[in-house]
Amino acid sequence: MASPRFYGHSGKVRIQLSGVPGRSGIYQLPPDASVETVIIMAVGHVPSKLQGNAILGRRLGDGDSVAVKNIDGEHAEITVKNISVKERLVLGIPLDPAAMTEVEWELLPGIGPTLAKRIMEYRQHNGGFRGWQELEKVPGIGPGTLKKLHHFFRGA
Repeated sequence: MASPRFYGHSGKVRIQLSGVPGRSGIYQLPPDASVETVIIMAVGHVPSKLQGNAILGRRLGDGDSVAVKNIDGEHAEITVKNISVKERLVLGIPLDPAAMTEVEWELLPGIGPTLAKRIMEYRQHNGGFRGWQELEKVPGIGPGTLKKLHHFFRGA
């Protein structure tokens, strides 16, 4: 299986919207899109219960998920989180090695349970990763494995 290439997409951020009947799905938006942009796109306006909410100004990043919860018949609660690694892989959205779980590491080619555990231990003992290239410092990851993995990360 060939590794997908994630660089060079349109420069837009891809976000997942849920909780809005008929509008939920994956969207590509300008890089300066905010939660308010998504709400206006999906609902047509900012509901009165949400006006003034600080989350409306939050800028969205590639792979963010915006969930809208309908309370009392009006869209009133919004949460923003990252979409799962599985979804990122399908959509070609770069991964963040600082945020992945041990189980998520195992989804990548050449990474089994033992290596995933070493990655997590390295991250914990070294205060995270400053870049995907730092994976090469993990015992068991050499240049060949790093080459297989680089297409999955930001800045690759």
